[in-house]
Amino acid sequence: MGVLAAAKWQSMVDRHFVFLKRDFHMSVLATDDATNWETSVTYASNRVAVIVRYSVEFDRAEVELVQLLDGQVPKVPIFVHPDTPINRALLDLLLVVRAPSEAELLKELTGLANEEIQKALSFQASALQRYGRDFLDGDTSVFADFDRLIKAQVAKDPPVLKIHVPEGTPQDEIDTTVAQARKVDPRVPAEVEFYRRPPPVKKARKWPWQRRGGDTDA
Repeated sequence: MGVLAAAKWQSMVDRHFVFLKRDFHMSVLATDDATNWETSVTYASNRVAVIVRYSVEFDRAEVELVQLLDGQVPKVPIFVHPDTPINRALLDLLLVVRAPSEAELLKELTGLANEEIQKALSFQASALQRYGRDFLDGDTSVFADFDRLIKAQVAKDPPVLKIHVPEGTPQDEIDTTVAQARKVDPRVPAEVEFYRRPPPVKKARKWPWQRRGGDTDA
């Protein structure tokens, strides 16, 4: 169990997102509290899913919209390229597309205290009902907008694999490290950065009367 039990999180979320079951015939596909970084509950119909997440990493409650593939939640891509399918996006992006002023308000709803969580869940549940009903009905055409926005952002700040090695590392070791790292995605360039090893700590000499039993000088 992670930082928050899945059953407790689902109970909190259900109070705000009950409309997913009532109005859109969704059911709970999965819950997850296996890490200390987040706890989540996933609601799904035949074509789409909504993940509501208690995120320690980003210090907020967040909602993610998902286009299912063969009834399953697709993995998050490690890197995004022009031909990478986009089938997951945060509710934040839906608001950027359809209600920019609401997207700005959502940016302020951070924190994991109970009052902060309740406010964020209430806001996002309301926003999803107002601006995402077509998606909840199974229409995923909005993902064309998500694709355009996400890839435009990636084009402005292309991904790079940064590899940190200590100064003085032999070139063959550097080459091996880079080759292993690039197996993750050969299309992403790698940059090697060097750091200086800290100097060795010299052990202070102790006088005989300062030594504990069994202590010896190196």
